[in-house]
Amino acid sequence: PLQIPAPVHRVRSADALCSAPALSYSHQMSAALAFNHGMPLSRRSASYPNGSDGFLFRTKKGDEFCAYLQWPDRDEESFERGVESLAELEFDASAFSEDDLMHLVMEVFVRLRLDKRLDIPKTKLRRFIMCVRHHMLENPYHNFTHVSDVVQSLYALGSKCGLLDRLSDLEIVALFTAALCHDLEHPGVANIFVIKADPSLSKVYGESSSLEKHHSLRALSLMMHEEVELLSSLDAASYHEIRDKITKVILATDMSRHSDYMARLDNLVLPEHLRDSQLEMEILMKVADTSNVLRPMDVAKKWAVCITDEFFAQGDLEASLGLEVSQQCDRRSKTRVGLQKGFIDFVIAPFYEKLARAYPALESALEQVHCNRRLWDLHDDDALLADVGR
Repeated sequence: PLQIPAPVHRVRSADALCSAPALSYSHQMSAALAFNHGMPLSRRSASYPNGSDGFLFRTKKGDEFCAYLQWPDRDEESFERGVESLAELEFDASAFSEDDLMHLVMEVFVRLRLDKRLDIPKTKLRRFIMCVRHHMLENPYHNFTHVSDVVQSLYALGSKCGLLDRLSDLEIVALFTAALCHDLEHPGVANIFVIKADPSLSKVYGESSSLEKHHSLRALSLMMHEEVELLSSLDAASYHEIRDKITKVILATDMSRHSDYMARLDNLVLPEHLRDSQLEMEILMKVADTSNVLRPMDVAKKWAVCITDEFFAQGDLEASLGLEVSQQCDRRSKTRVGLQKGFIDFVIAPFYEKLARAYPALESALEQVHCNRRLWDLHDDDALLADVGR
């Protein structure tokens, strides 16, 4: 099997972090998507030494699997710069460090009064954010920067279209905790590759939405962890309700369900009081998860390079393992710019056109998509890579 670079193993004690031996891809996959309470493999250190509000995060009884997580000090200049565009679609998550993004995600949570809505202390919210960061692998695209970007995009979109004013307290908490966790422990490959490379995973999650089912299960496990207890104030009925909403929001991000949501969008061209709030949450989550295409072009180009880096890395793995190379992951027949054009033409533009009819306040987002599409015609891959400094 293909040998990959040795990652940093985050299940060591805090004072004994070290590099794990090189593992085959299938072994990393099994570890990253294990159906247990162990920690995933990652290429990051488990200790964030600069700051306060730290705690020892245990994943098994005793100190066998633990890591010391610490809330970072705030860089005031970066924080103020981020706050200026926090409610705008011009926000560029790549311009901030992960430490900065932790503070900006927390700022979104504070603005939304998540601590007040379901009696969640801010200390628990900070621990939740720390643990999510700790559980994200350093993939080119599906990483902590991406999930932070989705939280911000969701906040900006929800504010502009008025949805955040109509949702209940429980729905707001469900939506934004799901947003932060929607790619939890993502291995950097698509569902189809997960099934092809390790068919045993289908016995755990089934053959549809394998990754999304994993993300949602691990999200709830993390929220209920004894060091986090994010939902401990809820009674049994409320817990089951929020669990159901979080799971549905995360499952909505599976692009194999896109045609279903295209059809269901027609159900939102109704007076606001007649709309299904759960469907609205799922639709807005889908928009936030694909919001790279509606950012200003200089930001959209950075994300385009990140996602195609990950696509092509998957294609290289498939070829090395003797598997059929997924169509969008074949660097021999696909271009980065061509993939962006096709995604906009056949997936995003039709979806956003329906979205704008349901939410006229988001018409500007559709205009930005069309603007970016025209600009993509002026680019090729060499120009794109040069523009992002590659």
